[in-house]
Amino acid sequence: RYFIIKSLNHQNLSKSVERGVWATPAVNEDILNEAFQTSERVVLVFSVNMSGYFQGYAEMTSRPGRRKDNLWNDANDGSSPWGGVFSVDWLKLHDLPFQETSHLKNPLDDNKPVKISKDCQVSVSLMFPRHCHSLFLRNFLEKLGSRFVL
Repeated sequence: RYFIIKSLNHQNLSKSVERGVWATPAVNEDILNEAFQTSERVVLVFSVNMSGYFQGYAEMTSRPGRRKDNLWNDANDGSSPWGGVFSVDWLKLHDLPFQETSHLKNPLDDNKPVKISKDCQVSVSLMFPRHCHSLFLRNFLEKLGSRFVL
């Protein structure tokens, strides 16, 4: 299953890449736990809020756990709105402009473009690994000046 994940900022995404972990708001934990337990593979497609891009995608390698991590503490008192931390394996890191995905609609969200998905929204349009990977790869090759047709 494929989920759109909205990051509050680029710093949180960098921390995830460096440490191979992510934490979702506690309200999304049950959704991801259920997906991890019942799906062969759970892929998270990340977008930083207000960036106009998808930044890449990672596979969940553990379910959200009881361990809390202070990587994403937002309050001065050390409290955090985040649920348990879970492991991720980053598969692709590359900025993909939303305009490159304008043809992708999500039937599970009233056929809205995937770029306006809510945090932890499941996406039918990105359910095939090759499709997701080819979008990022095509964009990457075009930035290098290559004109390969995928």
